[in-house]
Amino acid sequence: SGIDAQILGDNGLGTPQTLSSPTASKAAQCGLFAQPWYVGGTNGDNPQFVKQWEAANKGTPPDMFNALGHDALWGMVTAIKQANSVNGAAVRQALSHLSSFSGALGAYTWGTDGQPTYKPIPMQVQNGKVVVWTPTTTCTK
Repeated sequence: SGIDAQILGDNGLGTPQTLSSPTASKAAQCGLFAQPWYVGGTNGDNPQFVKQWEAANKGTPPDMFNALGHDALWGMVTAIKQANSVNGAAVRQALSHLSSFSGALGAYTWGTDGQPTYKPIPMQVQNGKVVVWTPTTTCTK
């Protein structure tokens, strides 16, 4: 497109589909986005999740959707155990009161609106790879 500016995008900016395209990868260089999970993250149970996933999948690392699915299912299991019931209202109540839930996305709870309260991870595309971004990170376009 000829745009030579830093892109602020969503987590699609760091997907293999974007990064494997020479044109898209060049345009995404130094682009910033936030995502809920990072394979190299050390928060919560992520290191254990990654290790177990790779062991069960011939060394293939998990992706963000694997981590989100893991935590969704583990959150439900935890709520069912705490509710000591599979009744929908009881499980919903238990889920809304989970505190210090620890999963692949870190330690978090669910808000009164049912949304998880984890903190997103700021990421940047650098030379065709996705790296964790901080305010002191440098990148050359």
